[in-house]
Amino acid sequence: MNRARKFLALPAFDRALLLRALIALWLVRLLLWTVPYSRVRAVIERLKKASLPVDAGFRPSPERIAWSVRAASAGVATGANCLLRALAGEILLGRFGYQSELKFGANRGGGAGLAAHAWLECEGKIILGELEAPGYAPLRPTLPERI
Repeated sequence: MNRARKFLALPAFDRALLLRALIALWLVRLLLWTVPYSRVRAVIERLKKASLPVDAGFRPSPERIAWSVRAASAGVATGANCLLRALAGEILLGRFGYQSELKFGANRGGGAGLAAHAWLECEGKIILGELEAPGYAPLRPTLPERI
């Protein structure tokens, strides 16, 4: 089954969530390409506060929001890295009224260099970037507003 058929076979709720995730991913991608990180953070903070109207039937769980970001990542041309996914997830979680925390970590790994990773936590659980996060030591809760 191709992507369009899979998408159309989803319930309307999931299609709407996937579209929101795709828009958030592309927006974050464009911001990261064009403006300094401090501006990216400012835009994300504003977007998080612009809550979506939530009816009784359309407030996805944090896990469902994370699913939508992971699934929509395939629609980002250059691929979505951990930072892009975490920032897009942060926007969506905030818009649906959830608090989240962006984390950064480093790992020496098996190679000679240092590897970095970003993940997103909500309600005390890692919801995006969970597979890689256990091998990374947190650097600090968030990056400073000014880099």
